[in-house]
Amino acid sequence: MKLDTDLFSAADLFGNAYSEPEPAATTAVATGGRSIVFDAETGPEPEDRLREFFEVDLSKVKDRELIDREFDPASVKLGNLKDQAKIDAKIAAKREEFEAAKAAAVTAMASAETDQWAAFVERAPLSPITGRVLAIGLWDSTNELEPTLVWIDGKQGGEMAVLNAFWMAFRDCVATDTRLVGHNIFGFDLPFLVRRSWLLGVRVPDEVIVAGRPHRLFVDTMRVWACSNYQDRISLDRLAAFLGSTRKNGDGADFHRLFFGTEEERQQALDYLKNDLRMTSEVAERMGVL
Repeated sequence: MKLDTDLFSAADLFGNAYSEPEPAATTAVATGGRSIVFDAETGPEPEDRLREFFEVDLSKVKDRELIDREFDPASVKLGNLKDQAKIDAKIAAKREEFEAAKAAAVTAMASAETDQWAAFVERAPLSPITGRVLAIGLWDSTNELEPTLVWIDGKQGGEMAVLNAFWMAFRDCVATDTRLVGHNIFGFDLPFLVRRSWLLGVRVPDEVIVAGRPHRLFVDTMRVWACSNYQDRISLDRLAAFLGSTRKNGDGADFHRLFFGTEEERQQALDYLKNDLRMTSEVAERMGVL
């Protein structure tokens, strides 16, 4: 794959049939050679989309049944009390106790919903149902050029262009018999990219998944690490530490927050992606993949 511009539109790449309004951005690119290392970074869908899938569970909130009830003085057990003043005092105390418990339940429910929403958003980038592709990095580790970084341009849209650019790279790799190497790509990146493409109507090349198996050119360093024991998983950072390679320069969970932050923060996000590409390249080389 060779793209000579630093900024290209989807129409430039894919013709007038492409209808996505947002362009994709990229650095200068050069692929080819024996192996291309790639990595996808994701973030949550916009809030209105996430709300469609969010379900709050308030079943464990204490006294939640009180919220839709009013205090019933007749429910107060008076025992042998005869004095009206004492009766009124006991009912008043029980009313105060009821209202306090009800108020506490309302607060607890609101807190539970807030906490569960925050946890839901935090996990959203891990699923193609609630997450979207923000950026994909590709790097020909056999040369000294900068990696290709393709990302959505703007806070809305552009994901179709990113996906189309990746499938263009895949087709080029098939044509040149170039391997596509990544870490946990069978467990995350590849199914995520395919499923988001299905959702957005982006054509996935027929060769990507054949008879339930990824194309032979895809190489997953986690699978290589497993040595046929596919339950044996390891993070990229832990594998890099084991092999004495470059380590993480941030936390992937922060990628989308930085990506949609200031210009400086976006650069931090893209630098994180570049570093992941370098890590993957180094561990793959140590494992004999490159």
